[in-house]
Amino acid sequence: MSVENESKSYAIVAYITILGTFIAMLMSQGEPAKSLTRFHIRQALGLHLMNFLLMALANLFPVFAVGWAFFSAYLILLIYGMLGAFQKEYRTVPLVGAFFQRIFTFI
Repeated sequence: MSVENESKSYAIVAYITILGTFIAMLMSQGEPAKSLTRFHIRQALGLHLMNFLLMALANLFPVFAVGWAFFSAYLILLIYGMLGAFQKEYRTVPLVGAFFQRIFTFI
């Protein structure tokens, strides 16, 4: 497998679950900080953490629809990010992607 395809694979794995994000982090440790994989790891990690926070916040509301709205937004952003990884593009997820790139510079 070429380095470019391997990078793409790790970028896609990062979006699957938070465990996939950590696996992709471990597998891409030798790559440069500006690589495709590390870009998408930052996006995926931010999305997964945002989901945990939003679901905790949704539990404070007795309305069932609040949790569904948060989860639906998470899934849409996750699919958008995964499609960017699949197409080998450095495309930030809308609304929060640039924020995740600034926060997770240590990745």
